[in-house]
Amino acid sequence: MDDSMHVVSFQNNLSCQDTCTIPYFRTATGKRSFSFRGVKLWNSLPQNLKRLENFNGLKIALKEFLMKELYE
Repeated sequence: MDDSMHVVSFQNNLSCQDTCTIPYFRTATGKRSFSFRGVKLWNSLPQNLKRLENFNGLKIALKEFLMKELYE
């Protein structure tokens, strides 16, 4: 395993409903990775978005959420 990365835990669940475990990276490059930023972004979403059960519903609700965030 690469010295610069240490995964605290890994969940093989693509739909972490509440919060996902953020991987630990020692380097700035690791903290810019999709696996770090994606989990961090997912964890920052409101619960009602994370609990949607279908992809199309998530897309619509996420667009609405982002538009509200942008224009408020």
